[in-house]
Amino acid sequence: MCRCRSPEKGWAISMGIEWRNKTISSKALKRIMSVLVLVMVVLYSQQAHSQPKNTAENGKEPVLETLRLYVQLRLNDADWKDYSKYITWPDEPSWDCKWVVREYKVGLARNEKEKVTVSVIYKRIGLFCYDFEFKANPDTATVNYELVRVASSWKVNAPVPDYPTISADVLLKSLQASAENVHESRERREQFNITARKIADTLSLTNSK
Repeated sequence: MCRCRSPEKGWAISMGIEWRNKTISSKALKRIMSVLVLVMVVLYSQQAHSQPKNTAENGKEPVLETLRLYVQLRLNDADWKDYSKYITWPDEPSWDCKWVVREYKVGLARNEKEKVTVSVIYKRIGLFCYDFEFKANPDTATVNYELVRVASSWKVNAPVPDYPTISADVLLKSLQASAENVHESRERREQFNITARKIADTLSLTNSK
């Protein structure tokens, strides 16, 4: 006896198979779409991170880095050849005095047309004048530095300091080295020691407040 399917039953079976295939294709399509959406989100996120947020924000970090280098070089009592690359003025007077600084803080950069202004707060302990004079005068001074773009880099355009700054620690090391220099006279070595003690005492007093 022949086991044959009726046309109707065969049609129903073939239709069922076709419907099930469509169901499988729909699920696969959803999975593919989900993967594509995820890939697009990842690519968009990477592109967003690779692009600068905006011109102003992107330009602030080089500005601050330039200013920090300049400020630190001056506090380290660097030579003209070392810090002049970060400024626009061609020359400076020969100062006999320097502000003695125990610490400083660089503020936020502010865009102002063709320049950027950054405030630096100095905590000073007094004024040192060569070779041995030190006037203790602890105070806080704010200097508003103006930086401009020159070619592809940023430079400090103002202000030219009234007196340059020097770190208290750097000055103390210099005075102590001079006090131990055998080529200096006995009187000068004693003067270096006295001045170093005055600065150390003032520094200790201001640090304790």
